[in-house]
Amino acid sequence: AKPELADKCDWQKLPAWNQMRILLERPKLAKFADLSGLEGKDCVELLKHPEVNVEIPWQNLSGSDWSELLSEMPQFADKCDFGKLNGDDWENLLSLQPRFADKCDFKLLNGANWSQLLSRQPLLADKCDFDLLTGSDWVVLLNFQPLLADKCDFSRLDGGAWSSLLSGQPLLADRCDFKLLDGDDWGYLLQSQPLFVDKCDFGLLDGDAWYCLLSTQPQFADKCDFKLLDDDNWQRLLKKQPQLEEMRP
Repeated sequence: AKPELADKCDWQKLPAWNQMRILLERPKLAKFADLSGLEGKDCVELLKHPEVNVEIPWQNLSGSDWSELLSEMPQFADKCDFGKLNGDDWENLLSLQPRFADKCDFKLLNGANWSQLLSRQPLLADKCDFDLLTGSDWVVLLNFQPLLADKCDFSRLDGGAWSSLLSGQPLLADRCDFKLLDGDDWGYLLQSQPLFVDKCDFGLLDGDAWYCLLSTQPQFADKCDFKLLDDDNWQRLLKKQPQLEEMRP
């Protein structure tokens, strides 16, 4: 409020984050500030305001801070200790800035990191150890990048994984052993992909699975043993498909 008093202030008494907030309002006071104790996340915030001309304590930035900063402002790469970045940090950074791939120790990335990264940057596939990916990791990846199917060991996918994958990528059905799917898996899959009806053993579905299916695909009512549905199933189902009341035992 009174910037003219800046030279009267003992700035050492002000926490670094407090000094930063003052400078964001009064950039011309930068010569008085000592930001050596500023946390990394606050350094990142400050660098988004180039009008504040101060010395940044780069050593205070963590790997996640660097990942966030370089994702938006790659021009600061020469200040970065890339050894601070872990697998999650590299996933986040390379998803937006693949230019830094030559700085990365790819051994730090796990299967989940790779599935997310390759979903956005498939050209990095030659850097990936695909043996790290679990069935659920492959579901994430192939839903975005089905052309990587040839890299997949489909034996790692269980019924739930296949249900999720085929809901988004039905053209991969020729790779699927449908015997892996249980009733819940079928209830979920047929909601979005009723074209697989001929593959389904409806005897596997219990009341919950039938509720799940009929709430969005009532045309399968003729295949349902409605005695499997309990009162709760019926109450929820009839709110979505009231015409099925006549089927209630």
